[in-house]
Amino acid sequence: MASKKQKHKIRTQFRKKHQGRSKTGDLTREFQDQADRLDKLAPTERISGKGELTRKRTVIGAELTEDQSGGFTVLLDYDSSLCRQGRVLRVHGLSCVVETEDGSIFRCATRQLLKSLNTEQRHVVAAGDLVIFRPEGDGQGMIERIEPRYGVLSRTSRGRQHVIVTNVDQLLIIASAAEPVLKPNLIDRFLVTAEQSRITPIICINKIDLIDPADLQPLVGVYGQMGYPVYLVSAATGLGVERLRRRIVGRQSVVSGQSGVGKTSLLNAIDPDLKLRVQEVSRENQKGKHTTTTAQL
Repeated sequence: MASKKQKHKIRTQFRKKHQGRSKTGDLTREFQDQADRLDKLAPTERISGKGELTRKRTVIGAELTEDQSGGFTVLLDYDSSLCRQGRVLRVHGLSCVVETEDGSIFRCATRQLLKSLNTEQRHVVAAGDLVIFRPEGDGQGMIERIEPRYGVLSRTSRGRQHVIVTNVDQLLIIASAAEPVLKPNLIDRFLVTAEQSRITPIICINKIDLIDPADLQPLVGVYGQMGYPVYLVSAATGLGVERLRRRIVGRQSVVSGQSGVGKTSLLNAIDPDLKLRVQEVSRENQKGKHTTTTAQL
């Protein structure tokens, strides 16, 4: 008789939860009834609540894997006969949109155990995550497991990590030659983020039709000497778009840049089928409007 496969057991830390005391209906009457008891209490006896407690639990059927930051991630067990694999396209509050390999779309919630595991991240699931989920009918599902990540782009907010997108190969840093004015310092900040995240950075300067391209040669030369590729393009005229398209085809890319530089317009120029909504830059302050407000694949 074949022996049963032994499941893993991992001792892991859960999120801190506030252990609140139950409310008392009539505190005055209770105090009077127990007055003599209070007189006999030892001076050092603690009668306050315990506040926040760190909990540890044993998770059965899980394994540990090393993540990009050098730490370890708990991979939960799942029933392969009931689950499917997909990729998170976007996250909306407590639910997220997941696409399978055949193009099916599911709106999924996240398993409570995943949300309970202790993590420095603000949210458990992020756009780009490869997940194992259990379909529950009518286009709904439950995420059972998040696969190991690579190419994680994140920022820190209030001491916690806010993961913006995961599993990407390269970061398209979009700037504009004019309207709004070119900001090399902002490009440098994105380059630092890309290096920290181990994502290949690509500098793309849009709206090149609004200036003389020769004016940018000194700056392009500096970045080129540092080993960073620079693409001069115009979403309006199509200049340089085909060259950029060849660079990103077949790769997982994330687009980033300040408002108004033409990120959405450039994506529409690269792939007209996207038909993403765009807005004009304000003529008064040369600032863009927040057309894209959430991370989406």
